[in-house]
Amino acid sequence: MPDLVAVGKVVGVFGNKGSLRVASLTDFPSRVLELGSVYLVGKQVKKYRVLAARKHRRGYNLTLSGVDSSEKAKSLMGCYVSVLEEELEPLPKGTYYEFQIVGLVACRENGETIGEVTDILELPGNDVLVIDGHGKEILVPLVDNFIKEINIEKKRIIITPIKGLIDQE
Repeated sequence: MPDLVAVGKVVGVFGNKGSLRVASLTDFPSRVLELGSVYLVGKQVKKYRVLAARKHRRGYNLTLSGVDSSEKAKSLMGCYVSVLEEELEPLPKGTYYEFQIVGLVACRENGETIGEVTDILELPGNDVLVIDGHGKEILVPLVDNFIKEINIEKKRIIITPIKGLIDQE
């Protein structure tokens, strides 16, 4: 199975001819509108040809081959719209997709392991890393003041915490 990345989630049906309403899971939803095919990932993984796609509010509407009724579309609710990793939009230097950061090992500058990044919370002010610090949930703002380095190749993120952010010192 190829490396797939979720870029949206089917959240509804649009019209009565099987169009899917998709909530975007990327800051670059326009790229999805240009693709010739996508994968829907649910209980099974199936590739679909994109017949039509258009932006809609915070997501997009997709019309896929073989999905030609609202009943078929409803059966796909909750599925993730995914693309091949190599089809993703190249990002500017210093910008990462969420899937690249989740799973990284968080360390202090001295090399001490803090834990593993398990999630990223998208909050109004800034995103926040959720780190499993050996059974303890640690929240670290994803801002330059706290993040010294993100190294995808070495699978680690170097954090410079302020006093009390991680330990109750």
